Amino acid sequence: YVACIGRLHNNVGFHSFEHATHVFLSMNKLLSMVTSADDLNVVAKRRLSAQDIASSAFGVQFRRSSTDCNDSAGDSDGHRRRAEHLSFRISEDPAIRFAMVFSALIHDVGHTGVPNSVLIEEEDELAILHNDVSVTEQNSLQLAFSLLQKEEFQLLKRCIGPTPEERKLFRKKVIGMVMVTDISDQERLQIVKSRWNAAFPPPEVNQKEKPQILEIKSAELKQAAKLRRFTMFTSEATALEFANERRSRR
Repeated sequence: YVACIGRLHNNVGFHSFEHATHVFLSMNKLLSMVTSADDLNVVAKRRLSAQDIASSAFGVQFRRSSTDCNDSAGDSDGHRRRAEHLSFRISEDPAIRFAMVFSALIHDVGHTGVPNSVLIEEEDELAILHNDVSVTEQNSLQLAFSLLQKEEFQLLKRCIGPTPEERKLFRKKVIGMVMVTDISDQERLQIVKSRWNAAFPPPEVNQKEKPQILEIKSAELKQAAKLRRFTMFTSEATALEFANERRSRR
């Protein structure tokens, strides 16, 4: 399936299979950094081990809390609940994690190198087909799921979801993730921003914290400079991709 997805990518300057693999690997790396129940188990064991070492070295007996006792007894259920809370259930839900890496792989398949706004303005066939709404994103979804429907990928399809209900939920998740990559859709971006603010409310700032915040801002500016260089590269690559596509039509 991955090989077929690779062949369905057009040989364009930026939205290519190389770009898809970069996004795929980045998503996989980010997911590996999400706190899981196993991580919390390891932390608990290390804490208890450190206390035991200190006790034997200095003859100090540490008073263990009920949490520590539960940890030593292997309270994996409590760690699982805490991991779910910290990661918004992502860490303990393999279906959503697979949906995220799958979305990363297929999010630009079939991209022609032409942005949505131009496809709509030129009344391109794809724009007509998808009613001028997130044209390239909907085209990628259609190609990816049509490929998954083929006979040779039925085993993969059943592994993703044994029942129609599970496959429907998986498809719904992937559609939402791919559609949100349309950065020209301001309404959808506002919805995402409001959900982010609901999950991570901005902290209230008092006067005493301002110097520390200024230091953080300085560090953020340095990081932003690095991101700007990357953004300039991607913008240049996207512009070159579009120019080459226009040139090929002449």
